[in-house]
Amino acid sequence: MIVIFSKLLVCLYVYFLFVCLLICLSKILFSPNRRHWLTVHGTHSRVLVYDSMSGSASADTQATVRTLAGRGARITYCESCTQQSQPGDCGCFAAAYAATVVLGDDPGVYELNPDRVRLHLAAIVRSGKVTSFPYAVHCYCEGQAGGRMVACDTCGRWFHRGCLSAGNRIIKNRGWCCRHCRNG
Repeated sequence: MIVIFSKLLVCLYVYFLFVCLLICLSKILFSPNRRHWLTVHGTHSRVLVYDSMSGSASADTQATVRTLAGRGARITYCESCTQQSQPGDCGCFAAAYAATVVLGDDPGVYELNPDRVRLHLAAIVRSGKVTSFPYAVHCYCEGQAGGRMVACDTCGRWFHRGCLSAGNRIIKNRGWCCRHCRNG
């Protein structure tokens, strides 16, 4: 099973690398020091690095990114992209970040659903079509995170402040519960 997934990941990596190089100036890099995959995207003036693992990139990886970016490029290491929850998921997340860029979104604001990244990646390989990765759903509106949000003190789910009804407004310095937790 692991061998099959490894071969699948290699095939997918080659496919995404080809698509990304042709379409959007993105690259999926492997950091041998950290044994970790990450995505680099941009032009020679501005380059973004998306990394699913917390911590800074190794000196070798930073040097590779600087070489790819060229002199004078502003390199930004995105700290807001979705972090991997399982060891060994970095390749899947790197491919997901590349697909997100190819489809016109910013992985820094696109909150992937970590539990569904591998499954969606396998579906892309089977179908041969790059589609948006599932994002984490929040709020009553079932939309993405963004703007001013508040977390329920009971269940921890996040809600857009603009989606709250008048009777469910937040009072400063007091706890807040969503209607699901409050009603029952």
